[in-house]
Amino acid sequence: TWLSTFVPETERWLAAVQQLPAVLAGDTEPEDAAERARMGAILVDQGRDREAVDFLTRAFADDPLLEQDLDVGYLYTVARAAARLGTAADRERARAWMAAYVDAVLGASLPIAVHAPMWLHDPAFAGVRDEAALGKLPAEERVAWRALWVCVREAVESLGG
Repeated sequence: TWLSTFVPETERWLAAVQQLPAVLAGDTEPEDAAERARMGAILVDQGRDREAVDFLTRAFADDPLLEQDLDVGYLYTVARAAARLGTAADRERARAWMAAYVDAVLGASLPIAVHAPMWLHDPAFAGVRDEAALGKLPAEERVAWRALWVCVREAVESLGG
């Protein structure tokens, strides 16, 4: 049942919250890649984007299947954090992660109406989505981001989102 899945998963998230300070202090390590990914998502929520990107990148390296977990959406989470960091290298990684997430959601035929508002209005992506911010980026990067957002808008329109 739903509850038998929800309770253990909630307990795992609570354990990650409790363990995070010790991990950040270097006193211990996450028990596995999934716990590291949960900690990365917690760090994003705390606005600690650099640490979050580091945690999630390492979690993906340790267990590539975590990138494909659309229920949790780690790709989207790490893309948000990287986009907010603002360096060219981080923006490039953010774009790659966001494109992979969009492709995965579309490939899984998930309800686009649930995801599209998040993609098109998330303030974390304002610096790589809004026209005024795009104008400040190097030309090649600006073109790549515009192409991604065109793809997202076309997907939303084609699926009636």
